[in-house]
Amino acid sequence: MGVPVKVTLQGISRDLKSANGSHDPIELGPMDSDQLFALLNQVAPLKPPDLNAGDFCPPTFLVETPSGLQTFTVGDRRVYHLESESWVGPTEMIQVISGQFNTRARLAQDQAAAGVAPATPGALPTDPDLDPRTIETGPSAPQFSLKVWRGEGWRTSAIAIPLLALTLMVVPGFLLIFANGGREAWLGAGLVLVGALCVGLSALLWVFGKGRLRAGVDWRTNTIWVLRPGQKLAYESNAANILGFTVNRRTKNMGRVRTRNGYRNSVKVWFEVVCKRTTSEHLMPVNGGSCVAKGEADDLARGLEGLLRRR
Repeated sequence: MGVPVKVTLQGISRDLKSANGSHDPIELGPMDSDQLFALLNQVAPLKPPDLNAGDFCPPTFLVETPSGLQTFTVGDRRVYHLESESWVGPTEMIQVISGQFNTRARLAQDQAAAGVAPATPGALPTDPDLDPRTIETGPSAPQFSLKVWRGEGWRTSAIAIPLLALTLMVVPGFLLIFANGGREAWLGAGLVLVGALCVGLSALLWVFGKGRLRAGVDWRTNTIWVLRPGQKLAYESNAANILGFTVNRRTKNMGRVRTRNGYRNSVKVWFEVVCKRTTSEHLMPVNGGSCVAKGEADDLARGLEGLLRRR
């Protein structure tokens, strides 16, 4: 960066020792690359104010360059470039200011040169160094929600317990009530009551065994995301390159188990949402798209398809 640039700070105290969240500008005047690099290293370790503190300004660099204003928010040793919507390092920040670096724009040029056209135009490729915390999953993001099973164990128990109770308790109980002239009616009634109690309690599994899945799209980062109850955010990069979604049935041999009729293979079955991209002939699994029930996977695939087509 041969030509000095004018630098203004916001959200930082005048002694540069704390992030105070103030919108008051601190004009530092022209700075060369060495001075700017040293300033960034001094400010970057500062922790930004509490996000819930109200109307605050994060530590911000406003840099006036010959090509226009460049804005960077910094803090906790991280730098975010607002214009390219990407995370950059200190050296890359200097390159951005000097016009030598733009990750997402460069990726878009590389894809165009390779003849890759996005299915949904208008979004830059996802930053390879994307921080998942920057993906917009709040109420303002286009999204939908589904009730899904928390795991296969919950679903299996919710189905198996009432079936076993009916088979082993309720039905035999009714038979005992009317068998042998009613001499064992008390035992039959007890079995019916216990079986009915098990069926009733199993209803709780249908309530607590399911959670709310949220899925959405963030065109700013060019990602689709899936957030399952109790799990970390899962996302797919370059959502604009996705042509569509479908559901595949997946199986896994879990080994042989012993039953009353001998040994048999135990097979785990699940359903996986997959996508077709402009960049590949193969169907690729969607991160966060595995479901224990086909209906859930179908609903998730339809919801994601709708989000992409509504842009």
